[in-house]
Amino acid sequence: MRRVLRMSIPDFPELLRTTHHLGTPLPDPRHQAIHDAWFGPLLKARAAAHRERDTARQIACFAASRLMAAYLEVIADLARKAHPAEGAAMRALEARIEEATEPVFTALRRLTQEEREMMPMPTSTASATWPAWLASLRAVVAAVDETFTDVVRTVTDKARHD
Repeated sequence: MRRVLRMSIPDFPELLRTTHHLGTPLPDPRHQAIHDAWFGPLLKARAAAHRERDTARQIACFAASRLMAAYLEVIADLARKAHPAEGAAMRALEARIEEATEPVFTALRRLTQEEREMMPMPTSTASATWPAWLASLRAVVAAVDETFTDVVRTVTDKARHD
């Protein structure tokens, strides 16, 4: 039975196909750098999940704690690059980016709750907790996509930086 179950696990679903901003060519190199940084954590998690064949390991690739830490680091890095020698301005920009991206962190907190509901990690996408977890992960993806333009606007808005 266990062998049949493992063989029946479908490939991890594609999550980023519905995004509007991922992969969109951007004429301004600064915007492209922000794009690459902002979508980077999801792209890395997706690539890692697609390399795995075990459902629990695929789920672990999208651990909310990892994604939250990665997005906090992206925000800090964007602020550092915008104000490399200005500590107060950097911290202020970081706070504005965090405020603009609150929907991402709200979605990640929900994903954390769904992860707790899944314990122990399922060995199959047929698990009763899989649909709710997957819906929460899709909400994270949607929030990242929806906040991208706010991130660009916040980082590049010189009037608010000066």
